[in-house]
Amino acid sequence: MTQRTPKQNASFWLWLNELSKQMIDAGLDMRTVIKVEIEASPEIILETMIRPVMKKQFPGKKWKNPDKPSTTELDTFEYKDLYETMNRATGQSLGISIDWPSEERQFYKAMGYVK
Repeated sequence: MTQRTPKQNASFWLWLNELSKQMIDAGLDMRTVIKVEIEASPEIILETMIRPVMKKQFPGKKWKNPDKPSTTELDTFEYKDLYETMNRATGQSLGISIDWPSEERQFYKAMGYVK
């Protein structure tokens, strides 16, 4: 198993940040996921959306802490699969789909060519 790369980790957190911003911009709060008024944040998305999906998506995986699976335990392929699952789900249920952050995308974003 090849553990996620530092670039994958950085891209994952960029994606979580972008998802939380777009959820806020769309007027969505965490009541969409849980029934309490909470503004979206990367940490809340990780705890309430990502971790539960990880448990279901990789049921045979031996997590160090089964109650709180960690993205650090995903290999490079699982990491990509998790992103694709979550991006498809947020696209279908929330109308928010975000391209995986890349160095090129970050450059274009810094230049003002993309949101």
